[in-house]
Amino acid sequence: MKPSVKSEINNCIYELNSIVRELNSISSEIRSSISGINTVRYTRGLENSAERYRKAAQKLSQIK
Repeated sequence: MKPSVKSEINNCIYELNSIVRELNSISSEIRSSISGINTVRYTRGLENSAERYRKAAQKLSQIK
């Protein structure tokens, strides 16, 4: 694999992991500051999105 392609894949993995951390952080902040049934629904949605990004990063890391 060309070094430029490998570098681009690494950049994508880094960005995906950054998004995962941000989504998890937002979810935690919402959960700690707001209570209610809708909060659970919203935070679950954020956590599900974070999991999809995490899986995408894992798949990209297998390309290397």
